[in-house]
Amino acid sequence: MPVRKSVTVIAAINDCGFNLMEHQPYSPDLAPSDFRLLPKLKAAISGTQFHSDDDVILAVEGFLTSQDNEFFKSLRLGNVPFASLIATLVVFVGVGVFCGTLYRALQIIIMKVMDNLFGFSVQWLEVIQVVFIVIAVVMALFSIVLCVFGFLATGATRKNVYSGKKCIMGGSISAAFFMVISFILDLAWVVISCVATIPIIIYMMIMSICNEEVYNNSASKYCFELKHFGIYRNSTYANLGVSPPGKDQVCDTERRVFCDRVAEAGPMFAVALAGAVVIIIGMTMFLIILATNYTRIKISKEVTQYRNAIDSEELELDYGGKDPFANSR
Repeated sequence: MPVRKSVTVIAAINDCGFNLMEHQPYSPDLAPSDFRLLPKLKAAISGTQFHSDDDVILAVEGFLTSQDNEFFKSLRLGNVPFASLIATLVVFVGVGVFCGTLYRALQIIIMKVMDNLFGFSVQWLEVIQVVFIVIAVVMALFSIVLCVFGFLATGATRKNVYSGKKCIMGGSISAAFFMVISFILDLAWVVISCVATIPIIIYMMIMSICNEEVYNNSASKYCFELKHFGIYRNSTYANLGVSPPGKDQVCDTERRVFCDRVAEAGPMFAVALAGAVVIIIGMTMFLIILATNYTRIKISKEVTQYRNAIDSEELELDYGGKDPFANSR
């Protein structure tokens, strides 16, 4: 068991009025010195025998002074939230694949199947097309906002932005708010993924009929009727004494055209489902990152208090234990 966890040490800490600061939890944005500075320093002084501490100090200082500006600029990559950037890229790819393929698949169903073959349009399918464009824009903007928040809560940027009490409180509230929104969106995309499986199931059913009744049986008289799929033409025309536009079924040579169009749109629905799964993965990554950033910002409060306490102690030592502001009161 670590020393700081022992009962004696904890009791002594409490008696002295100290606050026990736990180690920071795992961060997806690792320290750059572990990957850029220290390995190169080890390679530079490897195999050298040092006879005193001064020799080690001179060797390290010689290594650092021999490096150009580009070497030190490369160390600043630690301020880049790679995890947030990766999550943003994943969400962008998922949204692009989902909305792009689903929009194209619905366009085939609306124009090449409903308009050209059955002779009438389904308004709610056209509305869904517009809705998916709006979803794509909203998800893209939200992922950009989360990426910006990742920059603000990473590395040296966090120390500059979240240094005061109000800033730390605002950062904690922002992180908690984004976590709630991300969780809700993640659940929403799970529901969307479940709904996206419906056209895939319908596609498999129709293609099974096409293979048995159209492609492999030219003598079949089977007709595809819309009412089998729960789609009916506008019934308000019957109240007006006018027959609705279009037709309820396709037969003969139109059957093959119908099957070809369904075969063209079906795989796009499957790709759209894959895009939705990618979005769920990206939003889950954002949830993990936001939880980590929330903990970081919360720890920044403790670090700030610790630094203020150290500064106060140093100030008292400089004035010999006297109150430096005694004369001003």
